[in-house]
Amino acid sequence: MKRICVALLCASVLIVVLGTCVLAQYDLHERSRVGVRAVVFRPDASELTGLNANWLGPQVDFHLGFDDYDRPTQMISVGWFGEDSGRATGKLVPLTASYVYRFGDESANPWYIGGGIGAYFASYEYIQGFSIVKDKETKMGYHVSFGREVGSWFGGVEYHFIDELGLRTGESLDFSGWSIVLGARYTF
Repeated sequence: MKRICVALLCASVLIVVLGTCVLAQYDLHERSRVGVRAVVFRPDASELTGLNANWLGPQVDFHLGFDDYDRPTQMISVGWFGEDSGRATGKLVPLTASYVYRFGDESANPWYIGGGIGAYFASYEYIQGFSIVKDKETKMGYHVSFGREVGSWFGGVEYHFIDELGLRTGESLDFSGWSIVLGARYTF
């Protein structure tokens, strides 16, 4: 069994290395297909900031379109933000499509603005009386962003405009909010 596992591992490594070499002869550009971000999200609703004012979470970008300098201009992103206070839990999973415009196309470290639309999967779980109530909905929204790139690294700020989540109590929560982004793009 150990020999089979070692043989499969060696074959997998060989396939990856040879596959990369074959791809390299046809794809001469240094395009990054994937980007990752660390995001600090700050929701507007006081009930949500009561859990914690800043929600830290990851986000992954899948690059679809590129400019003349092989920098991504169109992307699909998915992320996760959440906080738990013991009495309530808030979660937000954004699935967004974005477009980025850069100032100074020939610049190695350009400023950028961007925006897009998305589906935001929001949930809020809280204790009401002696029971736990979980309200969740998929909300549509949009976002705007501004930042700077330095090589394959980027940082910026975003604002997400998200429809309010209606609670069973008749109240509603605003999951809209600011986020600070620090990320990198990877070429493989």
